[in-house]
Amino acid sequence: MVNALRVKIFKFYIPLNMDKFLRRKDSSSRTDEEEPSTSVTKNLKKVVKRSTTKTTLNMDSRGVVTKRLQDHSASFAAISYQTSQRYPVN
Repeated sequence: MVNALRVKIFKFYIPLNMDKFLRRKDSSSRTDEEEPSTSVTKNLKKVVKRSTTKTTLNMDSRGVVTKRLQDHSASFAAISYQTSQRYPVN
């Protein structure tokens, strides 16, 4: 009985334009004839242009803070080079 009342109240309380918030906006819902919207292509370009550098703050034993930029692609290459030198493949 309580659940039935909750459902009735919930159905009555939802605004009529609520379905626009509940719909998913993904590529699987559109057909092949439709072109992707420009906002989607702009977001993809932003993701591609994302930088791989990271700023780290290090504090030594004297309390001096140093700022260092790390490029993850370069550090990965250095790590792979070091491991290949340490453990040669026969």
